[in-house]
Amino acid sequence: MSKKINTVHKNNSYFDFISELDKQFTNTHELSFDKILKQSVKIAPILLNAKICNLRLIDSHKRILTTRVSKGLSKDYTKKTIVAIGDGIAGKVAAIKKPIVIKDTATRRDIKFKKDIKKEKIRSLICVPILLKKETMGTLTVYGRKVGKFKKSDSTILMNFANHIAILIDNVRVHKKIFNSYMNTIKSLVSAVEARDAYTRGHSEKVTDYALAIAGVLGLSKEDRIMLTYCGRLHDIGKIAISDLILNKPGRLTETERAEIEIHPAKAVEILSNLKFLESGIPAIKHHHERYDGGGYPDGLRGEEIPLLARIIGCTDAFDAMTSDRAYRSRMSAEKAIEELKINRGKQFDPDVLDAFLGTLKDVSLA
Repeated sequence: MSKKINTVHKNNSYFDFISELDKQFTNTHELSFDKILKQSVKIAPILLNAKICNLRLIDSHKRILTTRVSKGLSKDYTKKTIVAIGDGIAGKVAAIKKPIVIKDTATRRDIKFKKDIKKEKIRSLICVPILLKKETMGTLTVYGRKVGKFKKSDSTILMNFANHIAILIDNVRVHKKIFNSYMNTIKSLVSAVEARDAYTRGHSEKVTDYALAIAGVLGLSKEDRIMLTYCGRLHDIGKIAISDLILNKPGRLTETERAEIEIHPAKAVEILSNLKFLESGIPAIKHHHERYDGGGYPDGLRGEEIPLLARIIGCTDAFDAMTSDRAYRSRMSAEKAIEELKINRGKQFDPDVLDAFLGTLKDVSLA
């Protein structure tokens, strides 16, 4: 990214540069709060041909500004530079919501931490507010080691960039709220299933935990891990449409009853099909009972025809089912269940997925 920044910086205007950065940010797949802040303090000084930057955010009570990320400043300085709204240059910028350009820090009485500023060899600065819907979220400060480093026109450049930061931070916060809403929806759906089947209480949670451990070994992307979390918790949601008499039957199922149980993946698809955020995960839920050798249901898929997330959930689902009490049998020991998994390697289970899972089970008590 830095190579691209330097190229753009040399060949285009500052405003073209900001536009290019905006495209890079909006195309980022793994947009996160920390990533935005860290990238911002790397980019902001380059915009003004400087090397030092500090980004402060207002605390939840809106009383103080605290340094969240910085570039080119010592840890001692960033630890001390907590300022009240209206106090010092950053505090004043946060209060008036307008940029301030300081040509010479040595001549200003309103500069806080003067000894520290001198130790950092800072002689000039430009500070702009980070605003969202006219509300101050924080401040962005770029420092220079020479007197008169910055012009008033530089404040326009930095303000434009600060506006991008504010929008990106807000997007992440909105995404987090949506994510939490999704998770609450999932928890409610899972609770509805588990309320009807005491034997499977906590099953979805354990299946998900095991599945995420496999995802870590296989190096799955963040997006896949998030979807695996959703799918792991919802893989049995179709059982809400199955009769209690069948779910809790203490003896062996008849052929007809087994056929009804086997429709639960399809029922799950019906229930979840309108949840847009689950669109890419629906195949994992639908096919988590397929077998690697093609002998599973509902479609008899085999090998890599089965979605990877379905292969992962199928493996962890089987292990937790074997090591849990059911209405029709008592639980197996972990040792016995692992033997069953190994026997079915390449038959019921994807060999690579199974090997990854077994690697995560080293800490499981086999007593």
